[in-house]
Amino acid sequence: MLVRVGMHERAGAAKLVLAAGVVCILLCGGAVPACGASQTLRVTTRLVVVNVVAHNKKHEPVKGLTRGDFTILDNGKLQQVSVFSVERGQAVHAPSKRLPPNVFSNRVARDGNVPVNAAVILLDGLDTGFADSAFARYELIKFIRQMPLGERVALYLLGPGGLSVIQDFTSDPSPLLEAIRRFHGYPAAESAAPHKGATPGMPPVSDRDALNRIVADMNDHPTPGETDGSSMMSGLEAVSGIAKRLSGLPGRKSLIWVTDRVPYPGPQSLNLDDVRQVLGYSGNIAEGERQLRKAVRALNQSDVAVYPVDAHGLTPHSGEFWILDMDYWAHQTGGRAFYFTNGLSQAIGKALDDSKVTYTLGYYPSGVAWNGEYRHIKVLVDRKQAQLRYRRGYYATAAAVNTYSDPVELLETAAASPLDSTGLGITVRLDPIGNPPLRQFKAMVYVDGHRLTFQPENGHYNASFMVWAGQYSKQGGLLEEKTKKLSFKLNETHYRAALAGGLGLALRETADPRASDLRVAVLDLDSLATGSVRINLRQ
Repeated sequence: MLVRVGMHERAGAAKLVLAAGVVCILLCGGAVPACGASQTLRVTTRLVVVNVVAHNKKHEPVKGLTRGDFTILDNGKLQQVSVFSVERGQAVHAPSKRLPPNVFSNRVARDGNVPVNAAVILLDGLDTGFADSAFARYELIKFIRQMPLGERVALYLLGPGGLSVIQDFTSDPSPLLEAIRRFHGYPAAESAAPHKGATPGMPPVSDRDALNRIVADMNDHPTPGETDGSSMMSGLEAVSGIAKRLSGLPGRKSLIWVTDRVPYPGPQSLNLDDVRQVLGYSGNIAEGERQLRKAVRALNQSDVAVYPVDAHGLTPHSGEFWILDMDYWAHQTGGRAFYFTNGLSQAIGKALDDSKVTYTLGYYPSGVAWNGEYRHIKVLVDRKQAQLRYRRGYYATAAAVNTYSDPVELLETAAASPLDSTGLGITVRLDPIGNPPLRQFKAMVYVDGHRLTFQPENGHYNASFMVWAGQYSKQGGLLEEKTKKLSFKLNETHYRAALAGGLGLALRETADPRASDLRVAVLDLDSLATGSVRINLRQ
């Protein structure tokens, strides 16, 4: 149903009681620590954003380009550049305000002035052989120990159990090293200094051992070329999850994928028999292609560039398509593939260097049916010898929830991921109610208004979103869940208030004695953007 909001002032917020709970439009200075965000109206007209990296033949960034230097073609049709900006690696965010007690958010923490750009290093323990894994782990430690302060980096691991977070975003190398040591129980004091007799230039033994322990239990997974396709699907799911994690972050975002093999580039470029022979894949090729398109679409929608780094080094590969595979991912997303090199640490560093200067171009494509077709993007620049990297296209997918059989499934998937989705900014405040042993509490869920899609209609602005909350056991089992669907029809005044402060919903919960954490997810029913956050109930 459409909710017509009748406002009355109370503690800086307008509140309306519904059967679903308490819904509020919050004004800046109210309960949500999200004010000050840019206020952008998102309507049916879709802005296509392309991040462009320009290098010369020496791979040095080309500086000083302007809006007039660029030309954009969408399926061969000239487009007008409506948005233009330049991001430099030295540009920084202001520090984030520390959240009050019992307030949780999916915003990526910024403890100080750090670059706007962000990079995820994904260590692939599924599709990488044992010897290559050992070499890649050593090179990764080498890179981290040489990483300059100020690079915003996260380290994730893909294993038989799915995606794991070794260390989320930090601009300091020390937490990355410490997280590696802690991941399998290594105490900090054990690695305070190199062991006596350590080889000069090598990481301390405890560092290498810690990374070895991280993937030591992966020896029973199939080696590349001997899989039934399950590892390929796990890789695609992990990539899609990382894209959702990065979707709400500004600046250039990079996924540095250290692996022996990335998923195949699909039957549109390879013979199906060749695909099966190279991958040893006996699964449904059509389903694999669908999942790959989904992963590429998620990366492009989140403006994430993929940098595959071949863990083989200079060791010869079996099969003949692995270069094509890596180049496919880099080409489609605007990244760069690294292979035939033993300098994996240097390759990772070069991938980060790509973000030193980034040009952001935006345009509103005309005459697009938004029927899911793939549309090709071509960017030209009026500068001799300039080489460009950018995503080569996008899927013109209509933002309509009826294309999905069950929107709740999208929310459950976001909640189940080990990574918070950031497509929608959400903040949750927990207020205890009563005394133990009932452990009752009220959860106020706030959604950033400037991330929601508002549809203008006859002087009003319509928005719809769905909130999902679930309690999980320590083992990861879902104990209980609830879902609320909300629709708003706001006049101009209330719409401006929603942009400034956001929209909120109050839920009452009774903590299950077995519950370890509460997970909250929100879905914009127009754009299908999601936001999610995990809350530890045992703190």
